[in-house]
Amino acid sequence: MAHVVFGAVKIGTTGRETREDGIARLQGSGWILVRTWLFDTGAAAYRIEQTVLK
Repeated sequence: MAHVVFGAVKIGTTGRETREDGIARLQGSGWILVRTWLFDTGAAAYRIEQTVLK
């Protein structure tokens, strides 16, 4: 996600059942969804997230 005013980007993981609420909440605060990737497991998503953060 990106926030133009803050000049910031963020990454994160969320479950499929909770994805809409979390994304919608951030969008309501000015964040723009840039891209999503779907993974078969939360563990796979976590590994990618940690790689990106490093």
